[in-house]
Amino acid sequence: MEIAGVFGPAGDEGLIREYITEKIKDIADEIRVDAMGNLIALKKGSGEGKRVMVAAHMDSIGIMVTNVEKEGYLRFATIGGVNPQVLVNQKVMFKNGIIGVVTSEDKNASSLYIDIGAIDDADAKNMVSFGDYGVYYAPSAELANDVIASPYMDNRVSCLVAIEALKRMKNVKHDVYFVFTTQEEVGLRGAKAAAYSVMPDIGIAVDVTGTGDNLSTNKHMAVRMGAGAAIKIKDGSVLCHPKVKAMIENIARENEIPYQLEILEYGGTDTSAIQLTGAGIPAGAISIPARYIHSMSETVSLSDVEACITLLTKTLESDMVL
Repeated sequence: MEIAGVFGPAGDEGLIREYITEKIKDIADEIRVDAMGNLIALKKGSGEGKRVMVAAHMDSIGIMVTNVEKEGYLRFATIGGVNPQVLVNQKVMFKNGIIGVVTSEDKNASSLYIDIGAIDDADAKNMVSFGDYGVYYAPSAELANDVIASPYMDNRVSCLVAIEALKRMKNVKHDVYFVFTTQEEVGLRGAKAAAYSVMPDIGIAVDVTGTGDNLSTNKHMAVRMGAGAAIKIKDGSVLCHPKVKAMIENIARENEIPYQLEILEYGGTDTSAIQLTGAGIPAGAISIPARYIHSMSETVSLSDVEACITLLTKTLESDMVL
């Protein structure tokens, strides 16, 4: 999945924004970039409907260089929800293509550093600078049964869902603002600004969600990979508007789209930022089930991705009566 490999950690989303712009420039009626770096693409409706905001964050978690040791090793801070223990002995890549290996001097998470092969600090500073961003460096892999594992499915797979829905929409009454948001991983920041600008009547976020079908974590979660699109009831940041949730569920049922209901007891999504804009906006979310979130091997089923594309498309084509 090409989109997952495009550089774009929270705060440095320029390359992924350019990539998405190329994909939608011939199908959106208007495209603009706001002060937060959000990419906002409008697909105009017939003028008889509502203002709808679809949010899919295009940023990812990452790291940032904070210091260079005299031996040439890099100290770093994490950007977003990075588990330092997951990083040990893994590769990271900087925007300029420099690759390094994360290791630890004493198996303590606070003592992690990056080895980029530098001879000393002067050599290292010729390759990277303070404040440079880095991301996980690992190839995508196709597993059995149309399952894909890759860094940054969170949330590039949702950007793909939004792009495909924009392509497939037909005879839409509503003005639909597809917003590819920035800095979600560090506090839903881009969506807050974008929602205030768009001020939609209804908001729908698209993001990944955890599952309860692996052997190590979240066994109490009802969501399963391969069981269809997940329609959010709540997560750690939001209680979705019940009428928006019911509307999306009815559309899934009427169109025989495989779906499941989602309750995520941690984390947050752009749904919350939209919901709390102005005097309040009815908001809900469609989620792609994903295993191993915030790791080098975030894993999704292509059948779930297709179900989410179809559900989002059919929702935007509906009358959206709450």
